[in-house]
Amino acid sequence: MAIASVLDPRFKMKLIEFSFPTIYSNAEKNIKEVKKALYEMYEEYLEIHDASVREAATPANGCGGNEVSKKTSLGSGWEAFGEFIKNTDLKRP
Repeated sequence: MAIASVLDPRFKMKLIEFSFPTIYSNAEKNIKEVKKALYEMYEEYLEIHDASVREAATPANGCGGNEVSKKTSLGSGWEAFGEFIKNTDLKRP
């Protein structure tokens, strides 16, 4: 679920940074595990992509259109997440 949350362009790592301290006593370790898994997935993707580009004689087909529903039920959790985003974005230079 954490990987899917990070891949969702609405949330990225922010949802993990917000929710893991609530869920886990050792949140930093678990956040690092999610990042490690993402980097491993990316490296695997690069290897597959590079190999397919080298072998391809014709252009690759475009990605299919899986639409992500924009409907979400907003509740106190989402409102708290919105506040977290607002506060962390304000602290950045």
